[in-house]
Amino acid sequence: MRLTWIDAAATVTTGVITAVYVAFLQQADILVLGSVRGDITVILVLGAVPAVAP
Repeated sequence: MRLTWIDAAATVTTGVITAVYVAFLQQADILVLGSVRGDITVILVLGAVPAVAP
């Protein structure tokens, strides 16, 4: 059994969401990630990407 590109995309998406959350916990002063709303927006957009992938 081999991993598909969907598995790789889900792994990368999960890693990026984890990085956004860690940056929020560390109170990073990044343009988009500087607020709770910015973090939530990034996480929602990243979560919606696999839903529209074929």
